[in-house]
Amino acid sequence: MNKRQGLGRAVECILVGVISSIIAVVLFFIPLLNLVVFLWPIPIIVLSFRRGIKYGLLAVVISSLICGLFMHPIFGFGVLLIFGSTALIISWAMKKSMSPLNATVFGAIAMIISIMIVMKVFEVGVGQDLFVYYGQIIKDVLAEQQQDGLLQNFAAVYRQMGITTEGISMGEFHNAIDDMMEMIKSAFPSILTIFSLILSFINYSVSGVLLKRKGEDVRLFPSFSLWRLPRGAGRGFIAILIIAYIGNLSGIRNFDIVLMTITNIWVFVFGIQGLSVVDFFFKRAKINRVLRVIILVLVFVLVRQVAAFIGLIDQLLNVRRLQDDKNITL
Repeated sequence: MNKRQGLGRAVECILVGVISSIIAVVLFFIPLLNLVVFLWPIPIIVLSFRRGIKYGLLAVVISSLICGLFMHPIFGFGVLLIFGSTALIISWAMKKSMSPLNATVFGAIAMIISIMIVMKVFEVGVGQDLFVYYGQIIKDVLAEQQQDGLLQNFAAVYRQMGITTEGISMGEFHNAIDDMMEMIKSAFPSILTIFSLILSFINYSVSGVLLKRKGEDVRLFPSFSLWRLPRGAGRGFIAILIIAYIGNLSGIRNFDIVLMTITNIWVFVFGIQGLSVVDFFFKRAKINRVLRVIILVLVFVLVRQVAAFIGLIDQLLNVRRLQDDKNITL
């Protein structure tokens, strides 16, 4: 590589880093578009794949420094760790020609670990874990609004719903908030895992399409009707579920959370495969695409467990009779 090429790539890294940070800062302040911030890794993935990991890392560092300067150091640290690690891991997996599923899983693992590290840094910084911190914020807001009759309005709603016929004290509301935060905390591992898988999948897919358009050799996910997990995944999930169930019955500490997490992930993963099976036979029946999408969404929302059971049966028995082909294997 000559000096002019190196300089050109360095300038490209700086531009990507600056533009990415501006987009992240702007989106952070726009309601309903905040979640779009999680698509921030896409330009870094494209840059890293085409120019190399070191250039992607340079863009990540530049962007995190700008975000930390204009927002907050923790926000900049989060950009560096969460988004940066996800982008670099996915681009690395793409370079290694890994399967789309493996690349997505590696990206999700990087995101999960990074989020947990950021949460720990937050806990050390404020002296409380994230759930206690936000629970206290809600309590403070309720205390400030008590004079405006907010508590009485909540009590009236509860009476209309038949939850209680008596007045509700601020202390009872505080206990309800604590219970809610504990419930969220218990479900958080599965929520985080599913959320990370979805975001990693979107980042991989969009980046892959963009790279394909630029003439790069990148493996994309097959048609949705052909999705299925690798062999052995069904038996592996069942074994893990049995272990978690036995651990929960034995009263081992926190195994109830482990069982909930594994169950929710199992329902999500095999629910997706179940929808793929349904879509496969819908396509064979030549059902309209829009109608297929509507039905699949309704099935996943209303009877996700049924979809998960269909997915598991397909994983064990290969009801679609799909062949082991690199082009249709996730």
